Amino acid sequence: MYSRAAQWIGFLLAAVVVGALSTFWAMTPGYASGQDAAEAFIRQGADKALAILNDRSLGGTQKHARMEDLISSMLDLKRMSLFALGPAARTASPANLDAFADAYREFAVTNYTTELSGYLGQKLRITGSSQRAANDFIVTAVMLDPDDTSGQPTPVSFRVLDEDAGKLALVDASVAGVWFTLAQRAAFSGYLGQNGGDISKLIGYLKELAAHPQPITHVVR
Repeated sequence: MYSRAAQWIGFLLAAVVVGALSTFWAMTPGYASGQDAAEAFIRQGADKALAILNDRSLGGTQKHARMEDLISSMLDLKRMSLFALGPAARTASPANLDAFADAYREFAVTNYTTELSGYLGQKLRITGSSQRAANDFIVTAVMLDPDDTSGQPTPVSFRVLDEDAGKLALVDASVAGVWFTLAQRAAFSGYLGQNGGDISKLIGYLKELAAHPQPITHVVR
């Protein structure tokens, strides 16, 4: 259902919260406070994730639960789900929209948490940020893979929204210019096209994926 690019970006949305292991934060004088806040939001998420992953007092189940809470707190999964559903969201019933949003959240949180459990040491380096609209920021970075002998970093970006007077949320990420929610939107549209536009089948498919999560890095390697 997902292209290789979409799978990598899905991993990236999870991996962003562990990038602080080797992150270089380039804070240039004169940045707007909103841009500073967007960069700090990602950094703080990374710090929290590392604290959970490195806490030897926590068992595997406890770590999994806390990572689920952290991912849920960082991502606006309702916004992401409605965008990813695409045009079908305009004609779906309120009950179907709610059911899809719930299935999307379960799928995303479960799979991203599983991905973090198998984190393989990619390193994230922040290179800057920009403001694309009011309360809408893009944080740019590069992903460094220790297993990539070419040494060429992969450009990545994170879209952060200030949704309510300083309440920030991560709503998208891109690898080499390919945005995750756009890739998901195309995948969902294709699935619906092959299944008569039946949203209930897409909901069932997401639940099936959530019930059998696998680290995305295991899929793409």
